[in-house]
Amino acid sequence: MVRNATLRTCVLGALAALAWACGGCAAGKAQPAVSFASGVVRTTARTLAAADLLPAEGFDARARVTEGDDAGATAVDRTVRENGRLVLVRERDGRTEERLHLIEAEDGLLRLAEVETLGESMRSVFAEPLPFAPRTLSPDAPCAGESPMEVRTVPGNAVRARGTARRSLAIVGECDVEHLGKRLTAVVAEFRFDARLDAARAEVRSELFVVPGVGIVAERRREKRVILGILGSTSNETAVLFETTPTGPTPAPANR
Repeated sequence: MVRNATLRTCVLGALAALAWACGGCAAGKAQPAVSFASGVVRTTARTLAAADLLPAEGFDARARVTEGDDAGATAVDRTVRENGRLVLVRERDGRTEERLHLIEAEDGLLRLAEVETLGESMRSVFAEPLPFAPRTLSPDAPCAGESPMEVRTVPGNAVRARGTARRSLAIVGECDVEHLGKRLTAVVAEFRFDARLDAARAEVRSELFVVPGVGIVAERRREKRVILGILGSTSNETAVLFETTPTGPTPAPANR
């Protein structure tokens, strides 16, 4: 039973490691109504910049979870710079849940080096940093990579699980959307994450609706976790961007 509990914690940490932009947020003030609807996806030649996939430094991207077990929560993503490295901070219900440490390559490719999952007191470390977002993502050139990974405790740095992670991001088309009452055209990207950790595995599939120059306006995400060959849990969630605001104080990072 102790081993099963440990494996479950590790899988949750791995899932938190790369699930896209709906992880965060502070409730506590009146919640604005949000709405989102999407049409049929069609082929496209449009591209996305890395800046379309991350909130601009100095601003918070605030999204409402509209469907799923956590419906009504507000998710906040912010990008900060620490010791010269970009860190994507994700909050939910006023608590920092994830900190994604990114490396900027000379060719403009952002790579994911590690993820702190504060709620689980774990961090996922990728031996070969995974591709996160290229300078330009085009329909004919998806961004994908695979790496050995370890799940370690925070603090203490003890290894709790080892395995392999694969991450991919690809443009699958474009579609008309209605976002907060406005009609827009969004590029549709598919995010995939798969982790195999010892006797456990996790899968994340996300459909991202991205408006160039605005960012990710909505995400539909599906997660599946399997432990010792038995389906542990599945979840589905939709989150919709409702505002972008200047960043306030950022919570201190976890102790190592």
